[in-house]
Amino acid sequence: MADSWEGILDILELSQNVRAKANLKVLKEFHLGYPEESLLLELYEFMKILYELEDNYFSIVWFEQSQNNPDISYLKKKLVGKDDVKFIQNLWLTLSGNYILFLPKTFDTNIIGNGDEEEVVGRILSAYGQLLLKTPDGNEILYIYLNKDQ
Repeated sequence: MADSWEGILDILELSQNVRAKANLKVLKEFHLGYPEESLLLELYEFMKILYELEDNYFSIVWFEQSQNNPDISYLKKKLVGKDDVKFIQNLWLTLSGNYILFLPKTFDTNIIGNGDEEEVVGRILSAYGQLLLKTPDGNEILYIYLNKDQ
């Protein structure tokens, strides 16, 4: 499945240097795009390690379109934890066809700014070095990261 998503790295508007370091793995697969509680809890356990969660909270981030310019999106953020599975499931289903990012609690939407969704995801990757991304079809969570050795 990862091969089918490799092309996303080319549309994130990454600099040539960052693109050369970018890697992608399909972390989780969700049958028919449905966010089963058990899979979300597995995702949470992975995030605990990846983001070194001390208080068990992380940022869930999604895009809202600008009223003035539909080509521009801005980020919305909510801090969630292990007990917020129902919220995540509802958001997942409500935002079908859109990206959702799972990021550290410290993620600041104001630093990244607004823009085209793929461009913003690319800026987040460049700034943080790694991210978890729900695909628009909801079938996978992608782990996108920069190789530090290159």
